[in-house]
Amino acid sequence: MAHILIADDEREAREIIRKILERAGHGVTEASGGEEALRILRGGEVDLCILDILMPDKDGLEVIREVRKRMPDLRILAISGGGRQGSALYLSVAEKTGMAKALPKPFSAERLLSVVQELLEG
Repeated sequence: MAHILIADDEREAREIIRKILERAGHGVTEASGGEEALRILRGGEVDLCILDILMPDKDGLEVIREVRKRMPDLRILAISGGGRQGSALYLSVAEKTGMAKALPKPFSAERLLSVVQELLEG
């Protein structure tokens, strides 16, 4: 199956997503922030990046911009709980930066797997 990078500063969120993806047969690497995600992406083969938009060291929008310059074909799924503004605002901005799909938190395992499959096939 696919190798998927999960970048989210919330450990619990990463663990839940990792378990869902591993049960579906995917390989998973985790990053706790944007800088770590970029290091992993530069160093290895990743088929899909699941990227939280709100992270403290380098936010998801910055990561998307950098990824699009170096790896324009990498599939990206932006996720966000939205903070004070709500996820819709952040995710709509992410779509304009070249991200493939957006998924507001919380989401079901079925929805996550559906969107991941769609991106991997697309």
